[in-house]
Parts: sequence; structure tokens; C-alpha cells
Amino acid sequence: MGTAIDSPAAAALAELGASEADVERGLRVHRDAIVCDAVSGGARPWSRAMSDRARELIERRMPPFEMEGELQEVADHDVVSDPLVREEYVAAWQRSGVTLANDYGHMFCSWRTEAFDGLVHDLMITLRSVARTTAVLDALPEHFIKFRTADDVVRAKAEGKHCIMWSSGGPPPWLENDLGNLELYQRLGFRQAQILYYTNRLGTQCYDQRDLGLTDAGVDYMQRLNRLRIVVDLAHCSRRTQLDAAASSSAPVVNSHSACMAVYRHPRNLDDDTIRAIADTGGVVSIIGGLGRRFLADPQGGLEDWVRHVEHVAEVAGIEHVGGRGSDVSYRGDIPADVRAYLYSEAAEKVDGHLDGSFAWVAAPYFTVALAKHGYSDDEIAAIIGGNYLRVLREVCG
Repeated sequence: MGTAIDSPAAAALAELGASEADVERGLRVHRDAIVCDAVSGGARPWSRAMSDRARELIERRMPPFEMEGELQEVADHDVVSDPLVREEYVAAWQRSGVTLANDYGHMFCSWRTEAFDGLVHDLMITLRSVARTTAVLDALPEHFIKFRTADDVVRAKAEGKHCIMWSSGGPPPWLENDLGNLELYQRLGFRQAQILYYTNRLGTQCYDQRDLGLTDAGVDYMQRLNRLRIVVDLAHCSRRTQLDAAASSSAPVVNSHSACMAVYRHPRNLDDDTIRAIADTGGVVSIIGGLGRRFLADPQGGLEDWVRHVEHVAEVAGIEHVGGRGSDVSYRGDIPADVRAYLYSEAAEKVDGHLDGSFAWVAAPYFTVALAKHGYSDDEIAAIIGGNYLRVLREVCG
């Protein structure tokens, strides 16, 4: 294990300038509470095998975004087969203090329909990913529990374990083109689903100029998710799509990683009407705290800015509708300089700092310290960082 697991704490403490008492209180609350990350890649420690594979793909000039699926396959294999990687994997989870991570990693490739030459191929990618993630859970039963219901999260906390929940960043083609397959999706173990990543036949993405809202197929998708007790995630959706979805849902909905338009204007952020609409379903808004610092402030947000967005959701909708942190990031470990330079542009690192800075996945305890610094009570902090999201999971998933 190298600097990537240790440096985020120092970076966060230097950035916050919190008192010794606030640091102690924040770390204590984080340790004692149930902590939920609304969208995350969890831990993906870097290994020699990943470096070898990455360099092969770089030689082929594969775009960095498309490399992720290939590298995740190696990462999951190494967690099962390499004792040193397994040790770092567990250590990263323990350092984060995260009880439940909503892990989108095994569905990462399924957003990009243009990468596939047919629905069967797409379904096989999903099944292979599920098999790999299941192998990780099976190899480490003393540390991890697969999420099925909210009781699994409570049990994980009581037993000193971590809970992994499966989700998708938007329906893959085998779902989008045949909504009847949602039952298979649920039986495979998925418990949260975005409506879209890019604009699709269900709704409109937030960056599109024409906001057409939720389509009839999107309403059907929502109703099926409600019946199957799968959490509806409105991340990446346009304003109208989110308002339509909230109005169409018979269960609480969430936005797993966004921020507030009133604090900082950005197409990914939510106006107050959208925040209220999500809250009116009983749902929560989780503030992005990893890959999306550029959504928090210009040119980049910090921990103080993250708290400002938390405060705004609490003011508009009530503290019970703040869903804590949606990191949208993984712990990656120490990536060799040449591979890192290819995977992450210099500009992206300056903006996000998500690999080894204060917004790294393992820096989760210091988001809690930031709330302590701003005077939230222990009970309020516990609700924000996990209790509110857990309430939604209990109502939707059981």
C-alpha cells in the first residue's frame, strides 16, 4: 500500500482547518454511524497485472473511458487471487468507514450502446461482471455482505462488515429495449437504477438543449421499478425528466450524485423545485463528493463548498432529505505515472483531485468532519451521512 490510501486524510485536514475537537467528534460519529455512499465504484486497488493490461490497451490507443471495463475485470480477479491486493482492498474499505456503497462498477460499460454489436453481447458483459463481483463477495465473507434489504446494512454495521449494493448508471440495451427484462435485473441482485446516462428512449439527459421530459416508455420503466422494489435514481436526468419521474413514482426516488443550482449554476445541478419534488416522494438528494468538484463551485469545489450544498438541500426540503455523499469515485491505489497520465488528463486531476486528494474515496470520514465543523449535532450528522438514505432503502427495498 502506498500514498493513495494515506494522503487523502492529510489533504482533507489541511483544507478544512477544523479544530481538534471537531476532528475528534467528526471521526467518532463517522466511526459509530451507518455511512452510505449513494453511488460509488468502491475499492479497485491498482496491481501489476492492471498496469500490464493498461499498457497493452494504451498501445492500441483505446480511449481511457473504454478502458475502465477491461481494467475492472483485472481488478476484481486480483482481489480474489492476489493476497496483497486483497489486503489493500479491505484496508481501503476500512479507511473509508463506508458501511454501504452503491457499486455501479459492474455495469459501467453498459451505458455505451455504440460499443456493442448486439443485445446478447451486452447481456453477457453484465453477467460476466456480476459473476466477478459475486466472486469477490464469496472470497471475503468475513468482510462483506451483499445488499438485498436495509437489514443487511444494519447487520453489516453490527458485525463490523461492509455492504455492497449493485446498481446501474442507466439501463443497458438489453433492458432499455425490453423492459420485461427488469425482473431478471432484479433477480440478479440489482437494487438501484438510473433512468439514463445519455438521452435514451426513456428520458432526456441534463445537457440536452431540448428537454422533452419522461416518455411513455420512461413512465412504464418507473412503474416497473416501483413494483420490483428497485430504487429509482434521477442522476444525469434533465429538469423536466426528474419532475416527471418524481410525479410518476409511487415510491421515494433519489438523485445519487448532484448539487444545487442555487449555490452554483451547472447543468448537472438541481433547482429548488426539483429538490422539493424529490423530497415530496420521501426521497433524498446526495451531494456529489468525488469526481464532480466542478459541479460545486468555479473552478473547483472543496469540502466547504460540499457543505454549502448540503445546507441548501436542508433549507429547501428539510435535513431528512439530504442523502449525504455520492462520491461517484473509486479507490484506485497508486497508479504508475505513465498510465495515470493517459487515464486522467492533467486538467481533470486539477479539477477533481479524486485520486489522492481531499475528495478521494477513502477521504469519506472528513466529509463528516466538515459537518461537525459546521455545528451539526451528532444525530443530524448520522442522518445526513447514512440514516436518511437507509430510510429510503428500507421503504423501497424492504
